[in-house]
Amino acid sequence: QCEFCTVGPAKGKAPVKLDTIIYELGLLEEAGYKPNNIALNTGQLPESGRDLVVIGELVSGLKARYPSYNIAAEVGPFSFLGRRDLDGYLNKTGLDGVDTFMLNVELATDSARKQLCPAKPSLKSYLSVMSGLSELCYQISSVLQLNFYPELEKLEEVASYLQKIWEIGKGNIIP
Repeated sequence: QCEFCTVGPAKGKAPVKLDTIIYELGLLEEAGYKPNNIALNTGQLPESGRDLVVIGELVSGLKARYPSYNIAAEVGPFSFLGRRDLDGYLNKTGLDGVDTFMLNVELATDSARKQLCPAKPSLKSYLSVMSGLSELCYQISSVLQLNFYPELEKLEEVASYLQKIWEIGKGNIIP
């Protein structure tokens, strides 16, 4: 269990349905509000890439109905790992419609990660996925908890991580 996740209580719950999202967006429009951005999170554990399949289906449906909306999707890097043809995989799953991928790294050192979010992949895995998505010109956002556990992370380690994502994303990854 990750100290930062709320996924545990969601285990076993069905992901949100496209019709529900479209209905709620319709209510917002009727009320006079047109969102520019939509952020998606399935609330599902990213086992076997199920989160990517769910997000891909939602993105395809939303882009068909609302092509001008920017869509950000929170996904785990699990299913991206080891894919030689990342671009083809994104196209095949509908994830190519995502404008910004949110990859929540949480902590900048593997030692702290092992203690506080042991089920998450290594920092190297996250950086690898960020690099692949960046090369394909996707925007990337990454949550990073700073100074929550100063006894576990040194400021120099956090600075080193920030430097790495700067180099990978050429300034286009938002920590």
